[in-house]
Amino acid sequence: LTGSISDDIGRLKFLQYLYLYNNVLTGSIPSRIGDCIDVREIDTSDNSLSSTLPESFGQLRSLSLLALFDNQLSGSVPEDLGTLGLLEVLYLDNNKFEGTIPESLLNLPKLYDFRINKNSLTGQIPETKQAGVLELLYLDSNGLTGFIPSSLSRHKRLASLRLFSNKLIGAIPSELSALTSLDHLSLEFNQLQGSIPHELLASLSHLSELYLQGNAELSGTIPTQIGELADLKEFRAHDCSISGSIPSQVGKLYRLEVLDVSNNKLSSSLPDISQLEKLTHLKIGGNVITGIVSNDNCELTKVSLEEFSADCAGSSPDIVCACCSECL
Repeated sequence: LTGSISDDIGRLKFLQYLYLYNNVLTGSIPSRIGDCIDVREIDTSDNSLSSTLPESFGQLRSLSLLALFDNQLSGSVPEDLGTLGLLEVLYLDNNKFEGTIPESLLNLPKLYDFRINKNSLTGQIPETKQAGVLELLYLDSNGLTGFIPSSLSRHKRLASLRLFSNKLIGAIPSELSALTSLDHLSLEFNQLQGSIPHELLASLSHLSELYLQGNAELSGTIPTQIGELADLKEFRAHDCSISGSIPSQVGKLYRLEVLDVSNNKLSSSLPDISQLEKLTHLKIGGNVITGIVSNDNCELTKVSLEEFSADCAGSSPDIVCACCSECL
């Protein structure tokens, strides 16, 4: 379909489902959309719609799904969206929205999937005032500032929390350890400080992906509790200021596929990882890790390891590695 959405849409008084996704529609969403008071689902994603969102969206009290992603919508996110008590799914990602995230959105009683990533939003992440049912929260790739609110821990069902590529500061809240259903945690490329909370690693037993890289002031050590993350597949914490050693408990992460702790302040030697038969990428360069990579660890290159980079270049390398694919 081409063209624009007609103002006559408001005449469809009994409309319940409006699916216009994956077309080449242009122009704005007409304000008369608010006259379709029985509509339950609206999906106009993947078009070229522009302009601002009409305030009349706040009249759609039966709305459970609103998908507007992959357009060119701009302006601020209407506060009235936060009054839609039946809303379960809200996709506003990959547009040109500005301003702040209305606090009411993170406090909607039935909202379980909220994506507003890849916009130009600023300000702080709103506080959560009451227990929520959010399972997926994507706020990444904006210009959000301030601290990560500890009140996010009220969303006990959260499985995926993506806050990367913002300007967030401060420490990683230890309260996030209450999110025991969390599978994916992305905090990379912010300005976070402090250390990795050991409570976080001790409690998030279902975590499979943990991304902390690109936080230059994230310091401290890698907690030994990392060994309790039995489902962990990817741990990326490169380009930080983490010190100490790689804990020996890493050798018990039998599902681990990616370990990237390059460009930190790590020292000591590489622990025994010979049992990590799913490990495909291991990057430990840009540290002061020393010693000789054991034959047992090198055997992984015959099993699974495709990329293995370390500081093994030159006549007097920090680490002696006969099996590295890249010596720095």
